[in-house]
Amino acid sequence: MADILARAQKGETWRTATKAEVDALREGIPAGRYVWVSLREPGICDLEVRPELQGAVLALDQGRIRAMVGGNDNKNFNRAIDAKRQLGSTWKPVVYDAAIQLGWTPVDVLDNRKNAFHFEGTWYYPRPDHESTDFVSMSWD
Repeated sequence: MADILARAQKGETWRTATKAEVDALREGIPAGRYVWVSLREPGICDLEVRPELQGAVLALDQGRIRAMVGGNDNKNFNRAIDAKRQLGSTWKPVVYDAAIQLGWTPVDVLDNRKNAFHFEGTWYYPRPDHESTDFVSMSWD
């Protein structure tokens, strides 16, 4: 693969990759990762390392779905509507905006104690990866 890239970059069909070019390719593609190859036009390919990040966005307009996209591979799975995951911190701006519209201020005290929440027919127990305090404010976070 490094030889093909070296030939393409310099336009020299006889060229082989140097050790530095092979090392650079190895560093750019971590072990265990998939590499996607897209044929742009005959003889020209793009290489892409499959991203680890997966996510989804659902845009609504007065309750109707206007746009939806999800994940980095949508084969047989639509992350925008099929993924049953907690929204985590990505939900905070929406919740904080609603709180402000209801008259809360950024310095109002919020209960941050560990608790259990019913979600999707089961109980969810938050397990933060950091130490937390019992009470916080929107501006603390």
